[in-house]
Amino acid sequence: LRRNIFSREVGATLKMVSLTSVTYDKSGMPEAWFKVGKARATKKTQRGVKFSVSIHEIEVIDIQPRSVLLLVDGAVTEIMLGQSLADAMEMPAGA
Repeated sequence: LRRNIFSREVGATLKMVSLTSVTYDKSGMPEAWFKVGKARATKKTQRGVKFSVSIHEIEVIDIQPRSVLLLVDGAVTEIMLGQSLADAMEMPAGA
């Protein structure tokens, strides 16, 4: 499934997803923490986890100390700590 990542609706939705932390659980497995949506709820994920944000399907491919590799609607994207998903996907200004 491919979406027009440059549409206003898609850009606004992706701006509401940001990578806030990379940490490790009790068993030593890396976790990526995201702030998601208008409520900025924390979403904790690990490798292989799939989740949806509005119309977007997101899968965590790999977690590194300062970045996370994601599959977003079929497109491979690397997001850095503190970055929004829109910025990671290089959304144009005003989108």
